[in-house]
Amino acid sequence: MNMEILGKGWVTNHGCGLNTVSEAVLRGKSPQLSEMINPFNERVHHVALIAKEDYAEAENFRRVRRSSTITLLALTAAMRAVQESGIEWNADIARRTALIFVSSDGGVIYTRRFYSEIVKSGASGASPLLFPETVYNAPASHLCAYFGIDGDAITLVGDTAVGCSAMHHASELLEMGLADYCMVVAAEEMDWILCEAYSVWKQTRDSRKEFKSKKQGAIFAEGAAALLLGKSTSLPCCKTHPGSVFSNPREAAQQLDTIYAALTSGVKVKAIVSSANGTEMDAIESTCLKKRFSGVPVHRIKETLGEALAAGTLQQTIFAAQLLQEDKSLQPNEGILVSTLGFNGQAGAVLLTPPRPRV
Repeated sequence: MNMEILGKGWVTNHGCGLNTVSEAVLRGKSPQLSEMINPFNERVHHVALIAKEDYAEAENFRRVRRSSTITLLALTAAMRAVQESGIEWNADIARRTALIFVSSDGGVIYTRRFYSEIVKSGASGASPLLFPETVYNAPASHLCAYFGIDGDAITLVGDTAVGCSAMHHASELLEMGLADYCMVVAAEEMDWILCEAYSVWKQTRDSRKEFKSKKQGAIFAEGAAALLLGKSTSLPCCKTHPGSVFSNPREAAQQLDTIYAALTSGVKVKAIVSSANGTEMDAIESTCLKKRFSGVPVHRIKETLGEALAAGTLQQTIFAAQLLQEDKSLQPNEGILVSTLGFNGQAGAVLLTPPRPRV
C-alpha cells in the first residue's frame, strides 16, 4: 500500500515545534526533568513532563476542559498535524477520515483518583465526572468529537512498539477503501503510581543516583504525537509492517531481523531512528542493527525526549520524516528506518522513503 505522511505534530518536554525539537535531538540535549513523589513512601522519581502552556490551546474546546492530561496532549498533537498538513479541514474530510489512538497506560491519573475515592469512601464516593476518563477509549472519543469524525475510531493498547502496529493498520484501512485519510495519534501522561510500577518492574533509572550517571534504566516522559496519513500515488513514503511478538531475547532478535529484511528489501538504509531508552532491550536492538546495517548512523532520540511509551514510536517516525525532509540527496531507493523494540514483547519498524516525483 502506498501511504504518505500528510501532516505531523508532537508535544514533547522540549516543546512542540517540529524544527525546534528536532534540533534539540540532533544537539543531544537531555530531557528536562521534574520530580514526582510517591506520597506514601516519599520516593522521588525523575520524569520529563510537558509544560502546561504547550497544550493550553486544547482547553479552548469546552468538551475536554475536565479531561485528563492525556486527552489534552493527544488533541494538541492532532491539531498540529492537521495544521502542518495544510488541509482545510471540513465535514467532507472528516467523513472520509478514520482515527486510530494508541496508548500504553491510558488515563492513569484519573483512574488512580477514581479508585482512590472508592478505597477511601466506598462505592458511593466514586466520582461520575472521573469515571468516563478512566477508559482507554476516552481520548479517541474526544478527538472524534473535535474533528467531527463519525466513522472508524479505534484504540490500540500495547508497549512502545504499538505505534508501528497502528500505522500498519492505517495502511490497511486506506488500502481497503474504508478511509481516504487516517489520523494516528498517541499520547501518554505521567503519574507517581505509574513511576512506582515501572520502578518495581526495574525499568526506570535509579532516582537516588545522579541523572547523568550511566545507571541503566529509562527516563519516562509525558508526550504525544500525531500523523495524518493518506494514500500516495508515488513511491511509498511510509512502508509499514504488522509487527511481531516475542517471549525472550533470542526471539526478539530473530523477529527484528525478519522485520528489517521485509521492509528494506531493495532499499539502502541511510539513517536509523532507534528506540534505545536505557533498558536491557537496547543491546538486542543495537546488535541487530549493526548486523544488518553496519556503519549506518543511528539516532537515539529518547535520550532527549525520554521514554513516552506508545507515543515514542510516532515521535521516532516524525523525527525520521524531518530528517527525510531535510536531506534532499536521498534517492527513491534509499530510506530512513524507524526501529522499535518494546520491553513487553512487541517488535516493529517503519521505513520512510522519499516520494518519486509525480509526472
